[in-house]
Amino acid sequence: MKKFALPLIASAFLMACSDEPKQPEVNGNDYVGSWVNPVGQQSQNPNDVIINDRVIIAPSDLEGVFKVSILAKGVFTDMEFKPENGLLCAANDACFQLVDGKLKLGSEAGILTYEREQYENQ
Repeated sequence: MKKFALPLIASAFLMACSDEPKQPEVNGNDYVGSWVNPVGQQSQNPNDVIINDRVIIAPSDLEGVFKVSILAKGVFTDMEFKPENGLLCAANDACFQLVDGKLKLGSEAGILTYEREQYENQ
């Protein structure tokens, strides 16, 4: 029995790890909205003006292209949705990824995580 179990397990593992692209669980419109970093920015000086780290993503006139604003960094750019991997990427290959409903971006400071901004009814 062991002679058959090991090759069967190995082949199942190899099929699960194949390089074949998988259908992403997200589409470009899932990125649209206002996203905030729940940690926010902090300052030692009470006189400093602090701009909350916020990302705003909106659709554009071109299909698959979205307008992205990263307010705290003063970045305004277009990013393209890549249906083959589910990423939203800029021309320089900087990409956002949606993981469990959170927006993730890798940077020199590590991985930044943004949550969808919740608006209170007024």
